[in-house]
Amino acid sequence: MNSSPFLPVAAILLGSISTLFADSPSPATAQKPLHLRIDRLSGVANSDSPTTGQRCNDAEFLRRIYLDLVGVIPSVEEARAFLEDASPTRRQNLVDRLLADPRHTWHLVDTFDVMLNERRTGNYVTNAEWRNWLHKQFEQNTPLDQIVRTILSADGTDEATRPAAKFLLVRKLDSDLVTRDLGRILLGRDMQCAQCHDHPIVVDYLQRHYFGLSAFVSRSYVFNDKKKKRNIIAEKAEGKTTFASVFTNEKGETGPRILDLPPITEPETEKEPYQVKPSKTAGGVPKYSRRRQLSDAITDPANVAFRQNFANRLWAMMLGRGLVEPLDMHHSENPPTNPKLLDLLADELHHNGYNIRLMIREIALSEVYQRSSKLPENVPMDSLQPMAIAELEPLTPEQLAWSTLEAVGMSATQHTKASEQAKKNKSNAATELRKLLGSQAGVLVKTFAPKSPTAGFDATAEQALFLMNAATSQNWLSPRTGTLVDRLEKTKDVSAMAEELFLSMFSRFPTDEEIRWVAEAIENHPQERLNAIQELVWATMTSAEFRLNH
Repeated sequence: MNSSPFLPVAAILLGSISTLFADSPSPATAQKPLHLRIDRLSGVANSDSPTTGQRCNDAEFLRRIYLDLVGVIPSVEEARAFLEDASPTRRQNLVDRLLADPRHTWHLVDTFDVMLNERRTGNYVTNAEWRNWLHKQFEQNTPLDQIVRTILSADGTDEATRPAAKFLLVRKLDSDLVTRDLGRILLGRDMQCAQCHDHPIVVDYLQRHYFGLSAFVSRSYVFNDKKKKRNIIAEKAEGKTTFASVFTNEKGETGPRILDLPPITEPETEKEPYQVKPSKTAGGVPKYSRRRQLSDAITDPANVAFRQNFANRLWAMMLGRGLVEPLDMHHSENPPTNPKLLDLLADELHHNGYNIRLMIREIALSEVYQRSSKLPENVPMDSLQPMAIAELEPLTPEQLAWSTLEAVGMSATQHTKASEQAKKNKSNAATELRKLLGSQAGVLVKTFAPKSPTAGFDATAEQALFLMNAATSQNWLSPRTGTLVDRLEKTKDVSAMAEELFLSMFSRFPTDEEIRWVAEAIENHPQERLNAIQELVWATMTSAEFRLNH
């Protein structure tokens, strides 16, 4: 049996990940582990109760945890190894192994890239620069609040942190766009309507909240440094933030502030307020920068909205649905479905030093994460407790792309080359595989990505046509050495063929009925065996079971 090329790297890193978690400064170490407290508050700790749903079986857990932690389904070898593991701690062992896997770091890059920049491209910092910077942060397990502080304070002049400035530069320092996204993405509050007046529906979202955020960034602008041939973030030292309601004409003025927290106390304006005066050849650098205050203010412990927002987003990342939905509409009339649980997660995120790997691990070990997506027999839906059934969720475009390449065997065809390049470049196989198959994955991501940042899952005719006719997808069905079609064609025993197909696509063994289904498809077309195999691979690849995380 061939082992995954990623396992040796993961094994090396396993020695450090326990230390990583042990170093967390959580005061909760004297309490029960967080995952047990999650279960107590979620109400599914008693797995024997018919109203709390069923625990997912090992195959369901295997596929789900791979998708959620490393963004790709397991290889056939990885699936077999886990499904044949009789250890009582096999699930916890797998969670720890995947958290130490280089693919987990890339999955975090994919997730936070989409979360923070919502697939925006270009505008002064390339996606590659931004993603490589994110990769470095997650590889070093940089605390999440520190990452956000760097993103908001970087001005693009320091090469080390210039990629972090993409969050602001990609929005061209458009004050309204930046203000809205600060509220949506970092605070879980879409206050766009409060730009012109207090929100007409959400009584919590006030115009002064919107402009309190706007005041942090309204003095900043993009400056084209022609001498160094780059665009940077510059800032003026003056400029008041005023607003007026279009409904009542009531006028207001505010300094920088976060929601209802007190306004930032600002120093008296000096006679010469600039370190660098703004001119045609120089971007302004004030002695006192409002934008730099933002990075501290938004991550300040007093700002509960920040930690609640990211606790909710991490929960949604793992469970498929936030405790607050939509993720950016947290207000008193749309409260969390379980307020105590959100408070627990938010406080733990803060106390553990914004160690997101630790938070993800505890959620993964909870019983509520390990609920089956199947409705228990003879149990009415309305009698089930909240979160008793796992959410069915479409794979993200990135999960779909890398899982498809894994399932059809394209990843397998490049494993040897990826391992060789990893040795040569002192890298790892996961990173090199991304380089080798990135263009193919990119085509699929582009086809399946939603057309707008706020759009949800959207099945389109373009996606169907891609799977049916595109040269890329047809190439996946070719009998090239090492592909799934090639492996199936070389397998004479139909039961073994069915097992290889189902482990490749669904990370589980086939049922007797499914083996018969495969046998009929093959034996009924003895003269077109290759075509029958290709049809089987295509049918499973485009099935709902493959398309969904369940």
